[in-house]
Amino acid sequence: MMIDRVSLSIKNGWLDEDGKTYIHYSVADIMADTGCGKNKILKCLKELEEDAIDGIDEYQAYSEIIRENIDMDSLAQRYPYEQKDVQEIYDLIVETVVGKGRSMTISGQQYPRELVKSRFLKLNMSHVEYVMECLRKNTTKVYNIKAYLLAALFNAGTTMSNYYRAEVNHDMPQFA
Repeated sequence: MMIDRVSLSIKNGWLDEDGKTYIHYSVADIMADTGCGKNKILKCLKELEEDAIDGIDEYQAYSEIIRENIDMDSLAQRYPYEQKDVQEIYDLIVETVVGKGRSMTISGQQYPRELVKSRFLKLNMSHVEYVMECLRKNTTKVYNIKAYLLAALFNAGTTMSNYYRAEVNHDMPQFA
């Protein structure tokens, strides 16, 4: 719930005088959403305030790094009718990089979180375009779009070059 609020706050530019993101979420709303009492909520908020400051700073830092890595501004200009798709891919990359846990399942395979994070931090605009093209050319039913995108993004750095080589070989066999 808090991460959704932080994402919304970042999009709305809700920053304090120190440039840190803040959220609007009343104690009453938290109580209603969680079913917990006021004392428990206040105790949890105090703990969160102490621990989350670093988490929010980390989220903001990675958000900026990824925005620059994939050149969000250029993608928005190149794909004016697919900006929502680009935003969803960006959000998925950020979510994956800042996620917690020791491992992550991609294409039914367990990978160490640090490996996944490393690959996602190496993604650039070309990788995002490649994933968008793969999705555009796919004609089979995708039952879990998040899993599909995670797999495509995770593998983009190791498959993109060979994919384009195969395309050239098919379209121009004289250069194969």
